[in-house]
Amino acid sequence: MVVSSLEGYTLFKGITGVYFYSFESIITLSLSLFYLTKLIFMKIVRFKTVGGKSLVMISLLLMAPMHIYSSDTFTIQEKTRVHQQTVQLTGVVLDIQGFPLVGVNIMENATNGTITDIDGKFSIKVTPQSVLHVSYIGYVTQTVKVGNKKNISIVMEEDSKTLEEVVVVGYGSQKKVSVTGAVAAIQTKELKQSSAANLSTALAGRMPGLTAMQTSGRPGGDDVTLYLRGAGTVNGSNPLILIDGVPRDNISTMDPNEIASVSILKDASATAVFGVRGANGVIMITTRRGEEGKSELSISADYSLQRFTAEADRIHSWEFAELRNQAFRNDGYAESDLPFTDYMIEMYRSGKDRVYYPDRDVYNEFFKKWAPQTRVNVNLSGGTKKLSYFMNVAYMGQGGQFRTESEKDLGYDPSYKSNRYNFRTNLDYKVASNFKLSLNIASYLEKVNTPQTAKLFNNSVDELVTNMRAYIWATPPTDPGPLTVAGQTLADGTNVPAGQVINQAGIDRNTYGELSRRGYQQATRTNLNSSIIADWGLDFITKGLSTKLMISFDTKAMTTLQGFREYDTYGVTVARTSEEKSYVSKVRMNTNDAISLTKSQQTNYYLNMQYSLNYARQFGLHDVTGMALIQRDNWQQYAADLPYNMLGISARATYSYDSRYLAEVNVGYNGSEQFAKGKRFGFFPAFSASSK
Repeated sequence: MVVSSLEGYTLFKGITGVYFYSFESIITLSLSLFYLTKLIFMKIVRFKTVGGKSLVMISLLLMAPMHIYSSDTFTIQEKTRVHQQTVQLTGVVLDIQGFPLVGVNIMENATNGTITDIDGKFSIKVTPQSVLHVSYIGYVTQTVKVGNKKNISIVMEEDSKTLEEVVVVGYGSQKKVSVTGAVAAIQTKELKQSSAANLSTALAGRMPGLTAMQTSGRPGGDDVTLYLRGAGTVNGSNPLILIDGVPRDNISTMDPNEIASVSILKDASATAVFGVRGANGVIMITTRRGEEGKSELSISADYSLQRFTAEADRIHSWEFAELRNQAFRNDGYAESDLPFTDYMIEMYRSGKDRVYYPDRDVYNEFFKKWAPQTRVNVNLSGGTKKLSYFMNVAYMGQGGQFRTESEKDLGYDPSYKSNRYNFRTNLDYKVASNFKLSLNIASYLEKVNTPQTAKLFNNSVDELVTNMRAYIWATPPTDPGPLTVAGQTLADGTNVPAGQVINQAGIDRNTYGELSRRGYQQATRTNLNSSIIADWGLDFITKGLSTKLMISFDTKAMTTLQGFREYDTYGVTVARTSEEKSYVSKVRMNTNDAISLTKSQQTNYYLNMQYSLNYARQFGLHDVTGMALIQRDNWQQYAADLPYNMLGISARATYSYDSRYLAEVNVGYNGSEQFAKGKRFGFFPAFSASSK
């Protein structure tokens, strides 16, 4: 083996840090490779000069037994180490027409790079062995070897794929290179990389300017608040969400496999067409559609586990008793007034009677370490010259981390879990060469099961969890419970039924009973999104003209089934000495443990109608597009006094010269009956321009 420089070279496994510098002879080292159980190196390398020659002395101090495994011979040919000189390389970057490109990235590595100035020029320190990577949006990335060059000229070629890439904008789409507003987009590939149950969570960190704040990880209730460039107002700071061009808010329940792309519109020039509704930015989701060709079937499944980000540490019962006594002593209490006697502490430590002198791990009695999550997806796409289709079916199942009693024992299920089923069908049918009909139908069914929260916790699982944590942390490991066991008796010797709830010390409540014995709640949510679209090309009037009509009808419903019940509770008195006797006492008895059921429903619907005229045409190096749209919204919510109506007009015109000089005008004029007369409508214009 011939080596010119061995800085940090590993001679054999477990030994590093051997340094070789300028030698004048060939050194042959015979080293034995050792299987080392424990090995400490005090000094690895020493250099010594003898007669003008550099010798290497390797000393090893072995502090443990070793086993000789095998022997290899390494021959190291000396070479004088050459320090490579850096040179200043200058150059210019041009497009194929000879125009300089501004802001081109010139990178050798992660720490050495520069960008071109307004004249396309750059300067960078390199070595003859350096390789430069030249990249620019819309152009093919190039690799340039420096060699002995001191000045270079680089010609960048346009990337046809990037130039043709289309992004969704307000009420339409544009080529990515022609967009002048602040628009960002990602595709389905990036979204499917995340195992998050909530699509909003999957977007976090993947799009510049988008902030996702998750306040809960509950199954079916993992609330996520989205902000685009921060919160712009005190209230109503959520961005407008459009799914296939229709305002909808069920982004959290969408399946990532049914999404083609997600675009966010962030500045005024991009959101002006939405008027006041786009004040906080716009998130536009486009679902997948079929393409002409063979049918493609895709099946995927994944399984993951979730857990709390923080967990409580435990303390043993005898340790708690000793520390509690010490706290009382610090407060000046006499030994006879301490909460735990020496007898009790010994009983906790010995484990002779775990019924009355337990060593409870209270936190893990109520919470599981892990909660499972399962996701399954099946989708089919394809099409012919006339008909194309995309169909998607998905399942998402999430388990909770509450430890509850089984449905077999109780007759009902108080566990926390969520099951969601998604369905989508997108159809496109070409009635004629210039007339296309499309039908989009999507639905989901979600069932969320939780412990009963209506009476004690204001129908809020968050309050239940907050209460659970407070009472769990306040329950010492010395508390008997949470349930009675066979053999326990009252003070008079009467047997107590096993499996009855024991109240926490000093409190007429029991977290275990509140979690499993008070009943259950099951919420069933359904949603239907439907749209029918007619797209008619009007080239027979003038080339590039088309019209589009879309009518969308959405409906939502939620059914809540509540099961209520009561339960008996007991208290426990623990003997403080060996002469005393531990016993159970009644606290709340003769309750009606039969479960009672109630059911409630709520529904709402939403109607959206859009009609637009569109124009797109190229005249040599000139690209011109235009759009005019009128929109009407109407929706009725459960228990609302009046329907909600909104009317809007939008328009956009764009101009591009040679894909280099771009200009765009956007106008929005919309209003709602929710405002006072004379102040119901607002006008929102925007203009933007750019050059490349």
